[in-house]
Amino acid sequence: MKKQAGILFGIGVLVLAGGCGQQLDAREIYDAANQKSQEMSDAAMTSSVDMTIKQGEDSLSVVTDMDMKIKGMNTDSMEYYAEGTSTTLGQTVDMTMYYKDGYYYIDSAGQKLMYAMDINELTEQIKKSTEGSNMDSSYLSEITAKKDGDNTVLTFTCDASQMDQYVQDALSGMGTMGLGDITYNITSASGQAVVNADGYFTSTDMVMAVEMTANGETINVDMDTSVTYENPGQPVEITVPDLEGYTEIDLSGMMTSGETAAE
Repeated sequence: MKKQAGILFGIGVLVLAGGCGQQLDAREIYDAANQKSQEMSDAAMTSSVDMTIKQGEDSLSVVTDMDMKIKGMNTDSMEYYAEGTSTTLGQTVDMTMYYKDGYYYIDSAGQKLMYAMDINELTEQIKKSTEGSNMDSSYLSEITAKKDGDNTVLTFTCDASQMDQYVQDALSGMGTMGLGDITYNITSASGQAVVNADGYFTSTDMVMAVEMTANGETINVDMDTSVTYENPGQPVEITVPDLEGYTEIDLSGMMTSGETAAE
């Protein structure tokens, strides 16, 4: 009897230890998925950015939806294709962007332009546009994980005190829009990410409130950003669009300080 009790006790200890070992470490899961995202050479994703800009009693809503494909990221032969819409004041503008062999092509509102661009500039711009999934976990004050079938759902709150410079860097690629020097103060930021069984992000969602100061004026921006990844980790094929009818321009003398040709 004592022998049987000892065996049962031993089994119980093993089960308990196994259960403890299976507890989800949310930060480890997040960081591992983040690393996988950065190592991907190909990616296909859809993004939606719903931004409300408020100054005093005035407000402006800007909604941008994009489908993006990247092939050969971090290589000299990288290709990039994106198409989508931007809606402001009830007016929707269709956009198509394509990059290959040192040239960036953009078709917006029927205007077709092309210009030379350094591949490193585009790579940096793409990284900034997907910062929600590339953000280091050190920016997160709280993060929890729960299983949902084969997926893991990560829910996090950002440390606003550390986010100011992060957002300053992430939004610097948008240019100053004629507003001069802009400073950012993050008042709140939180989100959710889903990691699949292979350890890749399949979606990220972030809600952020930003207080911007430009030329002595305060502007409040509420942003809701969602990114969904299609078959992460798998090769992506890009169909080259019709590149006829584009007008080549030189942006070197048209940009203000801090802006890049990708804007």
